[in-house]
Amino acid sequence: MLFTVFIINGCAIIDKIIFSPSPSPTDSASPPPQESPSLNPENAENGNNAENGNNDEQLDRLVRTRQCFPPNQTEYIYGNYKIGWTISGSRYEGLLNMEGRIGKMRIQYFNEETNKAETVDQIMVLASCTKGLVMLGFNPILADTNQKHPTYAADNLIFRRETNGDVTIMNYDDRGVTAPVEIEQVSN
Repeated sequence: MLFTVFIINGCAIIDKIIFSPSPSPTDSASPPPQESPSLNPENAENGNNAENGNNDEQLDRLVRTRQCFPPNQTEYIYGNYKIGWTISGSRYEGLLNMEGRIGKMRIQYFNEETNKAETVDQIMVLASCTKGLVMLGFNPILADTNQKHPTYAADNLIFRRETNGDVTIMNYDDRGVTAPVEIEQVSN
């Protein structure tokens, strides 16, 4: 299922139309049923999970390593979402929690290499890129551990306004594999 939304007033309000964000980013609901990794992506990239807070300078530097720029505050996304896509006949489903320009995502899928279902946590950082508004994935780890997943490519969710006004949401992972994404808000 391809999720299509009609945008009336540009990409800056994608979050308002698609997600109906909460006015307060301090929502108590959180999608992962158990503790998630640190939300500081710089620490995640270095394997250090010490909590240092959301330093805007660190986030900006991290986003620029992907040749992107920080988004406008009007494009920040808040809330909890069910998310899913299919790649080569394998289903990927999970939950996404966004708190402005940073969040976390937990995805479950069947790993054919290990012949079992696996759950992956990753940090998501919102950025403005040439492909559109993107939630860049960083540091995919096996859920409930601090172990980097040996084969999982980080997910990058692209929100792009098409020339006809529709919004296309695609996952373009770090290996370059693409898939249309279904997304549904479950709470603010």
